[in-house]
Amino acid sequence: MRIGYLECFAGISGDMLLGAAVDAGVSADLLQQTAQSLNIGSKLRLEYVDRSGIRSTKVHVEVNGLPAESVSPYQRVDKAHNHRHEHSHDHHHEDQHSQGDGHDHAHSHGRSWKQIRELITGAVLPNNAKHLALRAFELLAQAEGKVHGVAVEDVHFHEVGNVDTIT
Repeated sequence: MRIGYLECFAGISGDMLLGAAVDAGVSADLLQQTAQSLNIGSKLRLEYVDRSGIRSTKVHVEVNGLPAESVSPYQRVDKAHNHRHEHSHDHHHEDQHSQGDGHDHAHSHGRSWKQIRELITGAVLPNNAKHLALRAFELLAQAEGKVHGVAVEDVHFHEVGNVDTIT
């Protein structure tokens, strides 16, 4: 087993991490199989780019032919009927606003820890890969829950819940 260390002082996105993995020698076919094993219609498209004179791999993550970031985590394709089902949320607020100080309540939920756990558990992956992925997300869920004062099962991941990161 080889171990790579990343110094992500400014963060790293899932697609950037996938590109770095390919450039470090991880099989693009293996990553493609991993993405497809999530059973949500995900596919990887590789592009070789030049950034400031450095050649690198840009990985585009698509879900049902659309850029992954444009697809709601609650949208899925029903394989038997080949059509989309939407899941929506109603939000009720008890916030009281005096006249003139109202504001919109924007909500961006991402995927819940439960949804991510189900995706990984249902994926066709080696058990040790599932275990490592589940443990990593579990630790993140515990940390997020502690920071936000919510139960682990109530944690919703935003960027970390995107398909590229889960892959």
